[in-house]
Amino acid sequence: MRRACAGLLGLSVMAGLLSLSACRKKEPWEFGDGIPTKVEEAQKQEPIPIDHFVKISTTKGDMWAELFPDMAPKTVENFLKLIDMKYYDGLTFHRIVRDFMIQGGDDKKGGPGWTIKRELSAVKHCRGTLSMARTQDPDSANAQFFIVHKYSDSSKALDNQYATFGRVIKGLKVIDDIVAAADSFPGAEKFPPADKCEKINSITRVSWDEIQKILPDAKKEWDAEADEGVQGDPTYKKIPYWTPSSGDTGAAAPGAKATPSSPTKAEAAKKP
Repeated sequence: MRRACAGLLGLSVMAGLLSLSACRKKEPWEFGDGIPTKVEEAQKQEPIPIDHFVKISTTKGDMWAELFPDMAPKTVENFLKLIDMKYYDGLTFHRIVRDFMIQGGDDKKGGPGWTIKRELSAVKHCRGTLSMARTQDPDSANAQFFIVHKYSDSSKALDNQYATFGRVIKGLKVIDDIVAAADSFPGAEKFPPADKCEKINSITRVSWDEIQKILPDAKKEWDAEADEGVQGDPTYKKIPYWTPSSGDTGAAAPGAKATPSSPTKAEAAKKP
């Protein structure tokens, strides 16, 4: 009898524990094989408010750029955070290297007070690419960034070494004008005096509606200006989302997997 009662008591205690366990919220490490999945990790993180486009207004004109949050999410998040702080407004492009890049975002105070970890992707340092500047420490980037002038040996050496996070889609000539104003020789660093540097008037978020207005001109620029660096670049298929797909009459939404289309016979006939 005692054994029967003890058995019943044990079963009731176990049932109670199982009931409590079922009601209790599981901890992340209790799912599956005990290791949180990527989905579970993502659910614990706050969603990042991402705008895919920004406008960089300078003393030499405006540039519009697409950001790549899918390639470098934390880098894009940091860049947008600084934009919202108006951190870049009034700073300069202080370092110029012809056929390589223009670098800006130095506040002369050591940065905003934090650094971010390097995010690498297959995005190449071709003409117009935005990438984070840093020291020899891979995780030392904070605010300074550079825009590639040309896909030269110097920029090729940075592929898969520096965090690429966006690309200019309109206003590529502004890069040329900033380089020309510095009067630097190919491959030679130029640090213009502070009063001679071209300024970043502002960097602002831009809506898709505004981007659609500049797409025709942006497409013409890329047809004429894109260099060999974009060939084989995984983001190249995303850049010309202004190219309508078969049967489509409008621009694809940001991030659409559009690919460059061959010119029609009528378009080819117009070319000299």
